[in-house]
Amino acid sequence: MNTGSFGQKLRRERKRLHWSQERLAEEIGVSVMSINRWEHDKTLPHPHYRQQLYHILRITDDTLFETPEIPESPVHSGSLICNIPFRRNPLFTGHESLLLRLHEVLYSRQSGMLNQIHALSGLGGIGKTQAAIEYAYRFRNHYSALLWVRAETRETLIQDVCSIALLLKLSEKDEQEQPHILGAVRQWLTQHDGWLLVLDNVENFTLVEEFLPQQGNGHVLLTTRAQATGTLVHRLDLEPLEDYEGALLLLRRAKLLQAEKPLEMAPEAFQKSAKDISYALGGLPLALDQAGAYIEETRCYLTDYLHRLRTHQKSLLSRRGHLCTDHPEPTYTTMSLCIEKVVQENPLAYELLRLCAFLSPDAIPEEIIARGGSEDGPLLRLAACDPFILDDALAVLGKYSLLHRHSERKTLALHRIVQTVLKAQMEKETQRQWSERVVRIVNRIVSNGEDVSTWPDFQQYLPHAEVCAHLIEQEHMVFAEAGDLLNKLGTYLREHGHLLQAEKYLWMAHDICHALFGPLHTTVAQSIEDIAWLYRYQEKYEEAGTLFHQALDVFERQGEAQRFNIANCLNNLAVLYYDQRRFAEAEAFYQQSLMLRKQANPQHPDVGESLHNLATLYTSQKRFAEAEPLFQQALALRKQLLGSQHLYVAHSLNNMAILYWKQQKYVQAEDLLHQALPMYERHLGRKHRSTMQVLANLASCYFVQGRYGEAELLMQQVHTFREHYFGPRHLFVAESSYDLGLLYHAQGKLSDAKLLLHQSLAIREQQLGAEHPLTQKAQASYALSLELPEQDTEFLPMRD
Repeated sequence: MNTGSFGQKLRRERKRLHWSQERLAEEIGVSVMSINRWEHDKTLPHPHYRQQLYHILRITDDTLFETPEIPESPVHSGSLICNIPFRRNPLFTGHESLLLRLHEVLYSRQSGMLNQIHALSGLGGIGKTQAAIEYAYRFRNHYSALLWVRAETRETLIQDVCSIALLLKLSEKDEQEQPHILGAVRQWLTQHDGWLLVLDNVENFTLVEEFLPQQGNGHVLLTTRAQATGTLVHRLDLEPLEDYEGALLLLRRAKLLQAEKPLEMAPEAFQKSAKDISYALGGLPLALDQAGAYIEETRCYLTDYLHRLRTHQKSLLSRRGHLCTDHPEPTYTTMSLCIEKVVQENPLAYELLRLCAFLSPDAIPEEIIARGGSEDGPLLRLAACDPFILDDALAVLGKYSLLHRHSERKTLALHRIVQTVLKAQMEKETQRQWSERVVRIVNRIVSNGEDVSTWPDFQQYLPHAEVCAHLIEQEHMVFAEAGDLLNKLGTYLREHGHLLQAEKYLWMAHDICHALFGPLHTTVAQSIEDIAWLYRYQEKYEEAGTLFHQALDVFERQGEAQRFNIANCLNNLAVLYYDQRRFAEAEAFYQQSLMLRKQANPQHPDVGESLHNLATLYTSQKRFAEAEPLFQQALALRKQLLGSQHLYVAHSLNNMAILYWKQQKYVQAEDLLHQALPMYERHLGRKHRSTMQVLANLASCYFVQGRYGEAELLMQQVHTFREHYFGPRHLFVAESSYDLGLLYHAQGKLSDAKLLLHQSLAIREQQLGAEHPLTQKAQASYALSLELPEQDTEFLPMRD
């Protein structure tokens, strides 16, 4: 535990608990990006989060945050030569890990050799110059000279080098020939040690190479927007401030918190609002400084500033404040100047940047460019066809740190303030055109005709689809691709448990379809069915039934041509009745659906679905002799038509396992579940409600065979997942509480068992009523004061 950097140790501790970065982020209350930055030693958590890490990771010593050993560096006791043109910033916040790492690498070199040059790189306004100033002042006792050069142009570089010659009192300081003065300063650097030379705002690295000495015992630090720095320079990227750091900087700058005080000393309302502002500004120090100056000068409330930021973002980003001298240009101007240079250098790069302005700023798949199609416009289509042209455009954007390319993940990222400035530069009509283009591009890519609910790659497009949904709502878009994308998004969120968001998007999709096609169009009916499925998941059976019947009526009005959709709708109604244990009605609808499907095509996968559903119904009614041959027919048909590893094959295996389990054929049931589980994981992922149901069924198998340890491990996973996925008052939570309670009773953990059984009973009474069979079963278990047979299989059913 005591070896490696903080990030390496944190990663090791997280993996010790078998946690993902998402899980750790959720436990602490930070973003996944924060965890990623910590583990890659890009930032260090503040004390508030450090204490949480100790508690959550169950660490009792200080080894996680041991300061790494830094090579011993000399302390200079003589007078310091210094020409830094800025005072130290008393409000400097963040980048602690970077400054320590920089000091470490600068001193880990062989004496007599000029150390590799290091550059602080990042977007304009990210705080590169401030970080260089802080480093110089913080470690000034380790240097004999702190020399500062403005290096944005040859003229400023020569001017400052000549000033250094005067400061050093070199004999060549009065020379008329500038090359002689440059050579004299270069010679001084070669012959002296213990100096730090900062070259601020480097754009031309050739210029740097011409000036620097070949040897010397000093350190060279650059600041630059460029991401490509060549072999001469080692780049250290500055990241935006995390919400905690950004809130701290904002409150200190606004004079709402004293400079030396931690964030926790501010009122909780201030902390929350400041974090919200920091998030809205993307943790950009310059923008946060502007916000703090505005709040100080106007005495504006934090909550009011956040509202103004949403409605007058361009004006606020353009306002620098009256007392700011260290970075006189406001954020909007800083960004605009960079964008203007891109326009001049590479028009394609500018088009690419504008495309990304209408997507989620993080993890933009490069595939969006490659598969954009006709909506991309001629320049972007050119980039899609020729990777060399795309590389050139991305290189230009990297030169100004406006866009970052993550080659290993094949994704792009940009700062949300860059997006804001790009949009603010556009006319309203241009914004709308780009919004519609992006919606069409994303719609074409996501799912590509597959079942979106099981498409494994949809997750990476989810944030972009959600941004598109906001654009559709904001611009009041009404065209087919917009409705299609909303439907895909709503379906995916529905199948992954985000039911409230899903409902909003599915209704938006329905409204667009209704506006385009009218109330009696089949597309509208299909959108109604999608909403009905959502209500089924929410156990709003009456509302779901009404919608299914409404859709069925539309399909039946179309006559024989809609036989396929009529059969599907009848099947859906049967599923709804099955959920409510109205088995006679369910069987009638299943039979009607099966007949229509066989008439249309007896070798269609939908026939397999009808056979499977009927078999599941018969299993629930203990009509085992009728159920098994139907399961066998469904399984054979699905393997033949879909392949042996298809998700529907996994469904058949799971439900056949339930059939065998109910007949106490536990070995056969377990074998089928072990076949089904990897298929569910491959198609849906581990954290999916259907995958978790298979785990619950496997746990039941273990339980009835007395394998309590294996059963407990799976049941705890299922219970935790369901509470998070469905909420604590859902019937599925009642099921897992019930199952785990019986297991604890069998293990002799009586107090835990009683607590869980009572939880299950309370949920069922609330959701189903006191007279429901499942409620009465829970009541019986609880009333017996846990005097249940230790292996009463009737009390722990498997489920489909």
